[in-house]
Amino acid sequence: MFRLVPSLLVALSLAFSAPAAALDYNTANARNHQGWRSLMVSPATRESVLWGVVAGLSFLVLVQGYELLGDERVTVLVKAGVAVLVALAAGVTAHLVRPHVAPSNEQA
Repeated sequence: MFRLVPSLLVALSLAFSAPAAALDYNTANARNHQGWRSLMVSPATRESVLWGVVAGLSFLVLVQGYELLGDERVTVLVKAGVAVLVALAAGVTAHLVRPHVAPSNEQA
């Protein structure tokens, strides 16, 4: 499982970024990178996913503190399962609430 984490991080970094040539569709070099267009994610989706990641990691920090201060232990499977659920719930909530948050906070 721990060997899978670096490859997941690489896949996420490729999904949320694109090479500079893929961003400029007018250059001849961009024709070679047409596959990257499907991997590019909108800023709203990227922000929602990142809020989900922050929530999931925050949950894991809280569980670690609970285990350090308390006497009970939580299994790794339960930690991972609940962290994924928290991340999904936070990401979906951030995506649904984003249009209702004051847009004056965003720069034009």
